[in-house]
Amino acid sequence: MEQATSKTFDAEAYTAALYGAREAVRKFIDESNANPILLRFAWHDAGSLQGARGSIRFEQELQHGANAGLKKCVGFLQPVKDKYPVLSWADVIQMAGAEAVAAAGGPRVPIRFGRVDAPAPAKEGGLPAALPPFPEKNPAAHLRAVFGRMGFGDREIVALSGAHTIGRAFAERSGAVDESAGKGTKHTMPPACPRFDGKEGMGMPGGRSWTPRWLT
Repeated sequence: MEQATSKTFDAEAYTAALYGAREAVRKFIDESNANPILLRFAWHDAGSLQGARGSIRFEQELQHGANAGLKKCVGFLQPVKDKYPVLSWADVIQMAGAEAVAAAGGPRVPIRFGRVDAPAPAKEGGLPAALPPFPEKNPAAHLRAVFGRMGFGDREIVALSGAHTIGRAFAERSGAVDESAGKGTKHTMPPACPRFDGKEGMGMPGGRSWTPRWLT
């Protein structure tokens, strides 16, 4: 990153900031149950065909149709970025994505840091369009149509689609379901307990989940 090429770059300070930011992100996820949307935030930053460069922080990119509902993630991570300004947005975002997986009981994702922040938003159209309405009779063909243009094979499509078991769909975001914020199913409204560790809490109620324990 820019700091890394400078003679004044302090690797020790950057590493210390990474550890501090990681603890802050872990605490926020535990208190907010926001790991699904933070995982989506990290994927949408990385999946725009320009790589994980923090460009999703820009308002223009947040307005892209595929990024509906993600603006709040900038606010979620802004206190971490403010406390550790030496870190790039790109690193903070991808760290949050990795911690989101671990908080749901998934594997601890090996991750390298040192990403350079993009100076401008990515152009719209890089992310795969979900193309509603969604065909109920041939979902496999639908998934191949969406992700095939990005070069994904069936195995990769299954792996990527499996990430949707973490979190929920909302009418106002994807349009894939009728349920919205505050209006959900028995699995997405209190007193449901979807967390991996069995503790109470789900964050914002509502939406429709793919599984009963959608924070696991």
